[in-house]
Amino acid sequence: MLTQLDLILDCFARRDRLGLEDLLSPEYTYYEVSKDNFLDRLEDFWQEWEASSSLTDPLQVILGSCCNKACQNHLGKSAYQFRSPDGKCLDLRFVLVPNPCGGYVVKDIYPCHQLLTFERVEGPDSLLTFWVYEDDKRGTELPENYPILLHQAQEGLANWKELIGHGPVDFSQLHDWLHRYEVTYHDCGEWIDLGEIVWRWDGFLRTYHDVELFVSFVEEFEADLICFQVGDFLGLPEEKMIPLILDIERRMELRYTVIHGTDFDMVDHTDFGKLCINCRTSLTLKGDLIRVLMDFRSWFAQERSRLLSKYFSLTAGERDAFLETAESPFQLYQVGTMLSFHLQTRERFRKQGVFIPFYPGGESNLVFPSE
Repeated sequence: MLTQLDLILDCFARRDRLGLEDLLSPEYTYYEVSKDNFLDRLEDFWQEWEASSSLTDPLQVILGSCCNKACQNHLGKSAYQFRSPDGKCLDLRFVLVPNPCGGYVVKDIYPCHQLLTFERVEGPDSLLTFWVYEDDKRGTELPENYPILLHQAQEGLANWKELIGHGPVDFSQLHDWLHRYEVTYHDCGEWIDLGEIVWRWDGFLRTYHDVELFVSFVEEFEADLICFQVGDFLGLPEEKMIPLILDIERRMELRYTVIHGTDFDMVDHTDFGKLCINCRTSLTLKGDLIRVLMDFRSWFAQERSRLLSKYFSLTAGERDAFLETAESPFQLYQVGTMLSFHLQTRERFRKQGVFIPFYPGGESNLVFPSE
């Protein structure tokens, strides 16, 4: 005879919400939320999985054991992995409690982050993350005006989707949208990446953060773009080019790369440009702004690379030794990319009476990648 756990596992394998509606009890919370909230989020999760993996058949169910000591393992908890043919898998814990009629019932379900399966599984693993909204969890302290804030945030995201859904937009429309929802953004706490902690308004906060970052980037370099377009930066002697590149580097790298880790992926077309911010917020812009930005960033990278090759402060041997001993990605980025680092290094040695020659590794010495 099949137990309640067996039936629930079968529903998970077949992604059967209606079956779980009958089997799970409204008296319990699952992953710290009500039964209905849990099933709503689970259904959305299954739909995303089915779309990305073209799922039609049931998932494979694999018995496992949680290896995380923080879970306080005991006989009342069972772990299982649900796996699709393409290697995507979800690891879950099922908390069992005795049933007065005999046997056990499932009292709770939540993700397992360190599961060890009891059978050999062929092929690559791609662990999926299942989460529920923090807003719905029991014990979560919500702001007094939470319903109003959530409504405004959801309205803001809906208006954004409607705005970009009509095709290429003007830069001014981005500015107007930011201004309209600025108070909502700050009242909701702004965007902070908390990993697996997800609030219902996070979609709005992420989008607002990305759009604001791009708009501030354009406004930061507005004067530079004008000078670049009219040719003021062409043919500058080195004594004027170095402070210009250092100034652009300081504003571009430190604020938009080091601090925010921002990546603007841009593609130019005839009458518009495509932009993707942080690999998540995409839009198309009217006019030639994207092309101008691409040309400006390309010019900056080329001029900085030329100066960096000359003023690089390490020999080829020192560079190779550094690559083997660097302790952080930022060190690799700083030494491999930033002109300011090498000029500061040269100045520090100059004050000690040591002159570092130009092109210490030879003019053909290539600067290593800054990945």
